[in-house]
Amino acid sequence: MKKIYSTILLLMLSVVLAAATIEIRPVADKIWKVGETVDFTATVLDENGGKLTAGTYTLRVNNSGGKELCKPYVVDVAKDNPFRFSAKLDTPGFIMAQTSTYTPAGGKPGKWANNLAANPPYCGVPVEPEKIRAGLPAPDDFDLFWQNGIEKFKKAQVTITPAENVIKKHYRVSKVHVEFPEKDGFIEGFLAVPEKSGKYPLVAGVPGAGPGATNAIPAYTPGKPAVILWMNVHKFPVAATAAEQKERYQKYNKTFADKKVYSHSMAYDREKYIFRNVWLAVNRAVEHVVENIKEFDNRHIAFVGSSQGGGSALALSYLNKKVTCTVANVPALCDHSGWKLGRRPGWPRLHNAWRGKADESARYFDGANFALRIKTPVMMAVGFADLTCSPSSVYAAYNNLQGKKSMFHMLRAGHYGDKEFAGEVRKFLDKELFAE
Repeated sequence: MKKIYSTILLLMLSVVLAAATIEIRPVADKIWKVGETVDFTATVLDENGGKLTAGTYTLRVNNSGGKELCKPYVVDVAKDNPFRFSAKLDTPGFIMAQTSTYTPAGGKPGKWANNLAANPPYCGVPVEPEKIRAGLPAPDDFDLFWQNGIEKFKKAQVTITPAENVIKKHYRVSKVHVEFPEKDGFIEGFLAVPEKSGKYPLVAGVPGAGPGATNAIPAYTPGKPAVILWMNVHKFPVAATAAEQKERYQKYNKTFADKKVYSHSMAYDREKYIFRNVWLAVNRAVEHVVENIKEFDNRHIAFVGSSQGGGSALALSYLNKKVTCTVANVPALCDHSGWKLGRRPGWPRLHNAWRGKADESARYFDGANFALRIKTPVMMAVGFADLTCSPSSVYAAYNNLQGKKSMFHMLRAGHYGDKEFAGEVRKFLDKELFAE
């Protein structure tokens, strides 16, 4: 009988654990000043929204996921629910409060039941974010490095063939293959051209990190038809199905001699880091479309993307001077040197991955350095509670933009694609791409 009761108790605890969520909130949603004290509350709730009365968790407070602002709090829910605490920053950034696990009374630690994207167990508060600057400036030969690459990739061969198994209503879809000029690799993707005759703007981009796309559907599109170029970043053929693409991706990540995943491999060598050839190859594909696709209107090009795609959008908007507007949702590959100022750099956090060995090379692949050279309209979004692409890293790039720009704030979101932002993007693209 005792064994039965013990089993029931464990099941009850697991239910409580699975249902436990935490809400961490500042006293006010606003832009705070440097040196200003911000008061917070952290409340642990059950599945019905009621306050839990037992358990513990550890709460850490830092600068944008980087330097700790105080010792971690070990919170006893029986005594402090809500738990109240305060923090401040002496430099521009984001006060980030985060907790990863909750331990019910007598139970084992487990993850919170929070939605990690839309409502994560973190909270970010902006402190004069408009004053955030990148950890380091661009190298002196930044422009020369990329210009040399563009010249070299003018020799890259682009092949376009029908993609008969890829269906996109009202579009003709083709597969795009770009061979690197040294014949040491390639990337593939899709080109979708409206079936109805006419002239259309071009929307180009790459997917977020992971296996890549098996179709021609970008992260963001205008409300009207456009020519679409959607390119993967991996050096293997596009698969017919998502499952097969994932399998190829997993095998691909095991091929690197340094035992790193693609986003980290050879990052210490600016000539061999994957995004060097990938971005140059995507730029070559854009040029091929401009020169050879008669449906292109010869006027309007948008580069769009989210996360890896957002960072790539900034890079390509610098590389290709024909790009007329940009959309970058929670862009990755920004502020690689943010660690120097106590902040968490954006994905893929090359400083940590290589323990400093890739610091110099990373400066050539920093979205903040690309942004400084972009003068066309840019629309961006930032998640205040994003630990993948920290909000400070996104703002380090945003603040460098030289042209018309707008930032969409997602106050409670982590690494996320907001539906309201998608609607704003559509309006933005319609305005920028179809202007007379």
